[in-house]
Amino acid sequence: MVDRVGQPPDARELLDSIWPVLEQQGAGPVGWIRTAVGALALSESPKATSAACAELVTPWLNQIRPPAARLSELQGLQAAATRASIDPSLAADLASMPQ
Repeated sequence: MVDRVGQPPDARELLDSIWPVLEQQGAGPVGWIRTAVGALALSESPKATSAACAELVTPWLNQIRPPAARLSELQGLQAAATRASIDPSLAADLASMPQ
């Protein structure tokens, strides 16, 4: 939401503050996936950060059962894959992820 109202640096700072909390709290797959998908959907996301988030999603996604339940956690990927500033190879990787 912060990103969509024109404050990308604040959105990135907010997301960056969530990662340590997820680790400290022993968060499960849903928390990690939603945070990674949120980071991927930011309008300004460095290529390295986007690649790390994309790689993070798959192992956590594999822990969600039944497989059909994974779909709801991936809803934000469409926004990430269509983001204008995204690296074309990352967009292709996101678009080809199993849903």
